[in-house]
Amino acid sequence: MKKIAIYLSLILFLFVSFFFYQCGGNNKNETNTNTTLVPYREGKLWGYAYTFNKPIIKPQFEETFFFQDELGKVKKNGKYGFIDKKGNIVINIDLDWAWEFEEEIALVKKNGRWGYIDRKGKFIIPNQYHKLEKFTDNLAIAQKNPNGKFGAVDKNNKIIIPFTSDEMYPFKNGIAKIGMNEKFGYIDTKGRIVVPFIHNSAINYTENLAKVRKDGEYGYADMTGKMLIEPQFLEAEEFESIGLARVQKNGKWGIINKQGTFVVPTEYEFIYPFKDKFCRVVSEKKYGFIDEKGKKIIPIEYESAEDFSADLALVRKNKNIYIINLQNQIVLNLAFDYAEPFSERIAVVRKGNEYGFINENGKLITKLKYKLARNFEKGFGKVQIQNTEWGFIDKKGNEYFKD
Repeated sequence: MKKIAIYLSLILFLFVSFFFYQCGGNNKNETNTNTTLVPYREGKLWGYAYTFNKPIIKPQFEETFFFQDELGKVKKNGKYGFIDKKGNIVINIDLDWAWEFEEEIALVKKNGRWGYIDRKGKFIIPNQYHKLEKFTDNLAIAQKNPNGKFGAVDKNNKIIIPFTSDEMYPFKNGIAKIGMNEKFGYIDTKGRIVVPFIHNSAINYTENLAKVRKDGEYGYADMTGKMLIEPQFLEAEEFESIGLARVQKNGKWGIINKQGTFVVPTEYEFIYPFKDKFCRVVSEKKYGFIDEKGKKIIPIEYESAEDFSADLALVRKNKNIYIINLQNQIVLNLAFDYAEPFSERIAVVRKGNEYGFINENGKLITKLKYKLARNFEKGFGKVQIQNTEWGFIDKKGNEYFKD
């Protein structure tokens, strides 16, 4: 009997312990719903909060921005600086402007001049430039003085491209467009000319080809300036990363490859850019979708359509808004006047003059009560309330502001 009593006591102990463990675990999950410091507003002042109703850094700034690399950009008295997650000032709030840190450095403006600082606020590129761009291909386009020439420097402020160009654009895929004497060409990261100075400012190379207009029609030239696809199109777009370009001929739009061969015949009123290997097309004022080979994946039957996101698209038919999938099946029927494409599986919707958000199931995560709403980014959406102030909300509809 004594052994049985001991066993029963042990079982009871384990049961009670398990019960309290489960309850404690659930409470923990409920209180720690967010690990991101979110810009939090009280009235007109901004601070930060982990949870929607508990600011952890007291609202005291004119504006706050999301943390990146453990530093948060803040604005006070018209100037910018950076704080840590405890609210300590790490970089003095005395900058005219500051971009967020990228690869341990940030582009900033101080005393009317641009430079780069490190995470301690020390200038690694002195604020000596009238204009300075973000680094691309490890080079930053710079201009020393107003009306001065353009060049490019590296992260040690070493001049890599001499300051001799009248105009200069950021590097992309190893080349940059520059202008001299009202003619434009391209150079590589060593300053070597890869496209001669024979073009106007509208010429942009993508996929090593550029659309060029001649005698009122567009064709495509290679990087030597040689016309690779002869001018024949009334309108033309630049080549996309999938090696295709949208062109118009005889009043209709089609798609060509880099050899100039039509992969989609000119039969549409308009063709939108590709997204995830699909694009919207318009025919007889109706919308549908095709793939990169021209195959219709969604019939051309909708009054309007937005691009697919996470295999879902917003479409309008018979004045109703639907969410469809890639099989053209109606997933949801939305009773709204307006809806935007999904972003992070959340979409902005409007009825009358009031905005809100829905999830993929069509369920409102907020009431329709906002003056304006912006798409979700990094887990949070932005809304404007009736008094014109802005604030953030999370995917549960919690508001990170208090008026």
